[in-house]
Amino acid sequence: MKKFLRIREVQLFSGLSRSQIYSLVAKGEFPRQVKVSEKASAWLLSELEAWMQKRVAGRIVGPGDWHESSQAN
Repeated sequence: MKKFLRIREVQLFSGLSRSQIYSLVAKGEFPRQVKVSEKASAWLLSELEAWMQKRVAGRIVGPGDWHESSQAN
């Protein structure tokens, strides 16, 4: 089942500020929001979870070393 998150929920989920989220969206480094009505936008939880998993897979595992998981998309 698909679930939408509004900006405040996305902030809590990601730990990012509103301006950081929109900046990353503009750079193509964060999932884009979906228009859910004329005045409201939201993010798909599944896309946010995939973004987070990709970030975890690319985290630093040692001083100066980046780990790229072969399972990361």
